This record gives sequence, C-alpha cells and structure tokens, in this order.
Amino acid sequence: MIRLARGILVVFLAIAGHSLTIYVPAIAGFLDLFLIVVVYYAVTTEQVNAMAVGVACGLVQDVLFSPVIGVNAFSKALLGYLIGGLSSRMLLHQAPAQLMVLGAATLLQAFVLFALQRILGFSAEWPGGQHLFLGALGNMLFGGLFYAALRQRQRRVR
Repeated sequence: MIRLARGILVVFLAIAGHSLTIYVPAIAGFLDLFLIVVVYYAVTTEQVNAMAVGVACGLVQDVLFSPVIGVNAFSKALLGYLIGGLSSRMLLHQAPAQLMVLGAATLLQAFVLFALQRILGFSAEWPGGQHLFLGALGNMLFGGLFYAALRQRQRRVR
C-alpha cells in the first residue's frame, strides 16, 4: 500500500511539473518529467512495475496534455518494458548508467511517438537534431538531480 501511495505521489508531482511547462513554455521541449519517472521505476523496480508506471504516466499525460489518447501511454509502457528488461540483465543502479539510459530513452521515445503518429495517419514531423539533443540533455540534467535527491532520501531512511 505504501508503494502505491508513493507511486501516486510521484505521478502527481510529474503532473505538477509538466503543468509548469504551460506557464513557462521555454522549458516545454527540454523536460519530460513523466519519462524521468518511468525510467526511474524501470531501473529500480521490476519490469512489470515499470510498465504499469509507464501506462499510468502516459495515460495521465495523454488525458491532460495530448489530443490523441493512448500514444504516450503506449510509448512509455514500451520504454518501461525495454528499460526494465535491460535493467534486469545489466547493472543500471549507478548514476552515470541511469543518466545514459535516460538520454537514450528520450531519443527512443521521440522515435516511437513519431512512428505511432505516422502509423495512425497523423501528420508528424521528425524533431530536429538540436531539439532532440537539448531534450535529452534537459532530461539528463533534471533526472540526475531527481535521482540524486531520491538516493539521498533512501540513505536517510535506512
């Protein structure tokens, strides 16, 4: 029950952070808090939990911020599955590995969203290289701070 409450709290924090991009549009393309949460759960919990968090975060993001329901949910569930599987086979608990995975997840999510929009018949443009680089860099910087804060909190609890 505590895990569920913690997960709900993290999703609400991601909603609040993503809502901030509406009021500060300059950071909108450089920060995806839902993706940061999904990657965190993928490298620290089991693969099924990462998929569930991916679906939950994606659906919340779709309902609140996207005109197409299900696209972000599918992409985040897929990323949670892939990264969770990779995490079970490789040691991804150190900060540099988590940041590299977060950067790669940002790029992979852009590809999955582009492909899904094209498959569904929507007009989609591939984001430019500079936009992808800055998005990955922003997610890695903020994700690093977020992961460091969570590690500090876990050390204090122990």
